[in-house]
Amino acid sequence: MAKLINKVKNTCKSKFIEDVLTLQIGSSAIMGINFITSIFLARLLRPANYGVYALVFSLLGTIRLFTQFGLGPLTINQVAAATGGDDHQELTRYLAFFVKLGFLVHFSVAGIGYLIAPGLAELLFHQRSIGVMAQPLMLLIILGIFYTYGSSIIEGTRQMKRLAVLENGAALIRAVFLISVLVFGGGLREVIYASVAAYFLGTALAFFLMRSLPSECKRILPGFSDLLAQIKITPITAYLTQGMLVGMYNSLIRVFNYLPIFLLGRFTGVEVVGYYQVANKILSVPLIFFRTISRGLLPKLSQLYGKQDFDRLKKGFWRVTVLGSCLSLVLTIVFVLLVPYVLVIYGKDYSNAQALVFYLALYVALSGLDLGIMPVLLAVKRLKTGVILRLVTTLAVLPVGVYLVKTNGGRGAAVYYSLNQVLASLACLIFVYYALPDQRVSDKTKC
Repeated sequence: MAKLINKVKNTCKSKFIEDVLTLQIGSSAIMGINFITSIFLARLLRPANYGVYALVFSLLGTIRLFTQFGLGPLTINQVAAATGGDDHQELTRYLAFFVKLGFLVHFSVAGIGYLIAPGLAELLFHQRSIGVMAQPLMLLIILGIFYTYGSSIIEGTRQMKRLAVLENGAALIRAVFLISVLVFGGGLREVIYASVAAYFLGTALAFFLMRSLPSECKRILPGFSDLLAQIKITPITAYLTQGMLVGMYNSLIRVFNYLPIFLLGRFTGVEVVGYYQVANKILSVPLIFFRTISRGLLPKLSQLYGKQDFDRLKKGFWRVTVLGSCLSLVLTIVFVLLVPYVLVIYGKDYSNAQALVFYLALYVALSGLDLGIMPVLLAVKRLKTGVILRLVTTLAVLPVGVYLVKTNGGRGAAVYYSLNQVLASLACLIFVYYALPDQRVSDKTKC
């Protein structure tokens, strides 16, 4: 028993646990801020307008998929690997690639997205006005490349306290802007403009915190002149293959997150979209805890892979997966029991969302299985298979999803979402079991 207690104490003192706890505290604050914001939006916009709000941002998310070259996770991976292996030149080369590709893609997609948004909304939802409302949000695509650069470097250097300040600050700015607009009589269009203004301030905060990193972590980052010189000689295809794999993996996850909303928008009314959005928001609360662990895991596994410490990498992944699975089951039960009380806060207009929560709970209860899949596949450079497995699962289950939404509306969308997520996670987990390396080479920890 004493040996077990000492082991737990040593584990709690590790840098990984410290990072996760820091992110967890920050995520809990974000959870509260976003929850309050969603309540104001839902109550003041009412189900129909809240459904339109969900469709507008889903349309933005669809256009954003064309910017998904994995620059965020890839930057975290490269910065963390440079921290563990001291390969500064490789990091400079990667950041030059980031700037060159990121600016080209994000500015191009934002411009094209502005032009096609109304037509795309007409095609998907038979409502051109949704695309018109989404046009100002194309600025978020441009701002996104700047925010990703700053936040990914902060996370890659494992400065989690600064990352927590950034994310909480950005969430708080958004909440203040959106709630103020609604309280003072603004409508859906004003909420959209407030979202753009809030994201701009969040991006400025990301750059400020990145520039104020400690000197021991800033030493691995190139100076402006070095980065500019490297941009001129680094081909835009330098990391394109790996980046596209990360982007495709994340895009498939995002596509599937949007698919139930798209199907509801096409085959049902906007009110049903509003009910689904509220149910999804309620169950996104426990998911925040799991995403925190997953994010803390990526730089840790990347460092271990950079040091070729495969034994610790493998054990760390499975330990987090098992503990995360137990935690997800417990948290889901707790939140499902609290649903009737939470819906009282949203108002009686959303009482129909309660049934949807129970169907979505299946995926959330098993979401712990998915905690470390993307970080470990990226760390060991086996993400291609993960992309294939996600794609095959999504395509195979899509006809089932269309049938379920047509016949059961919101409940069908919830069942479809849970089914696809669980099947994809299990397929990737089985692959990881056979793909992780076994050999070990030790090295000392740095930064």
